[in-house]
Amino acid sequence: MGFTERFAKKEAIALKRVGDSVVYHEYGKSAVDTFAIVELDVEHPGEYGSDTLTEITLSRQSHPNIANNDEVTKGNVTYRLTRKLRVEGSLITYSGVEV
Repeated sequence: MGFTERFAKKEAIALKRVGDSVVYHEYGKSAVDTFAIVELDVEHPGEYGSDTLTEITLSRQSHPNIANNDEVTKGNVTYRLTRKLRVEGSLITYSGVEV
């Protein structure tokens, strides 16, 4: 196992410790229990002021095919992944819209 793979596994383990228990629905496939960080009302500077978004951070180690229109359910609220915001190591953050 290379350094990159070991680092990605450590990021996935850290996400389990600090993240929320959620259900991940990959578009066209069955739901999977996993962990994610769901942050509500995050300010992002935009061209015409700032936007308020919901950020959802998932691990590509656990889910390698994360894409737009996938859904994450936390509690009784479902969010649709709409736009990739950033990638940090094996963690990928999307903006989410409540469905």
